[in-house]
Amino acid sequence: MSTLSLATTTIDDLTLALSSFSSPPTPEPAPLACCCGRGDDCDATKSWNRVRAKLERGLTLSAEVGQALLQRHEAYVRKYNALDEQANDSSRMLIEARERAGALQQTNDSLVKRLDDVLKEYNEAEKRLGQALMSHEVSDSSNKALLQELDTARSVIDRLSAQNARSAGWDLKLGAAAQEIEDLKQELDAERHRNKVAETKAAAVHQRYAKLEADLHWARGELEHMRATRSEFSQDILNEARTRLRAMQQSPADEPVKPQEEVTQILESLVADNELLKKDTAELQNLLAEAREDSRAMRDELEEAKAANGTAVHTPTSSTWYHPSSGRITPSFRSHRHTESVASARSSAKSPGINPRGFRFGSPHMKPGTLVRILRRRACASLTQV
Repeated sequence: MSTLSLATTTIDDLTLALSSFSSPPTPEPAPLACCCGRGDDCDATKSWNRVRAKLERGLTLSAEVGQALLQRHEAYVRKYNALDEQANDSSRMLIEARERAGALQQTNDSLVKRLDDVLKEYNEAEKRLGQALMSHEVSDSSNKALLQELDTARSVIDRLSAQNARSAGWDLKLGAAAQEIEDLKQELDAERHRNKVAETKAAAVHQRYAKLEADLHWARGELEHMRATRSEFSQDILNEARTRLRAMQQSPADEPVKPQEEVTQILESLVADNELLKKDTAELQNLLAEAREDSRAMRDELEEAKAANGTAVHTPTSSTWYHPSSGRITPSFRSHRHTESVASARSSAKSPGINPRGFRFGSPHMKPGTLVRILRRRACASLTQV
């Protein structure tokens, strides 16, 4: 580029010199006359004319060469101007390209920054996912532990139900309820034979009957155990009262004691415990009567259903009717409320039958209302399975 500028400068100087080199027009030269007087025939004149003609031709050629150089210079100038314009355009394009590159670089930087933010959010989301999975595993292990506790409680209930078979009076009453359940099972079998469409539902009802019968046997054993342990508990209370009376009698005379108040308190506690035991017995009798009433009501509803619709199937534990034609289940549960009472016990009394949840199976302190709730939960579970 510097060589082209130098050549252009040189040509400009030459053009300026040629343009400035201009002589004023000279008049036609006067005819030369030789000193010899011979005119055009003189050799010196002829020689001069030839030299002058040669000089004129040289000047003409120089003028033509100068004109050609001038035209060539003008072409070079035009070409240089075009190249200069192209260079300027290229410079502008380069500047614009640099500006665009800068803008793209800024955009790229912002995108990289945004990508970093997205990666950070992704890492945080991964951490939260890991924590959620860990929480899920912890909850799953807790559920397994709860299921294991439930299995342990069921095994304890089954073991206690196998050990209870002592009360003759309760045996007779609960046997009557079991006989009524057997009658309901026979009626259900007859209904199943008459209606093959509801065979699957009848099988489920049969299983529910068996579960209800097992619940009744378990309740009978539980009541027997409670009845058997009440006498032991009463004997413990009497022994404690005797011990306290002996301690009062053997106390030194110089100690300020109030025998009459102590005896009164002991008798009041014995009377209260006796009242609680009577109340528990009455509640258990009411529970048996209500169980028999439920069984009788279920049998009556089954007979009414067979009379009203031959395709209806009766579920024994919850008085629920299933109609195959409509696909609806109409529940009519019987709910009972029991007054919960607990016999007073000493704070230091320990019982071996305590499950991991703190519930004491087979102890005289079991609430009758608790027994009712257990029976209801089993009945509802069997209804849900069906």
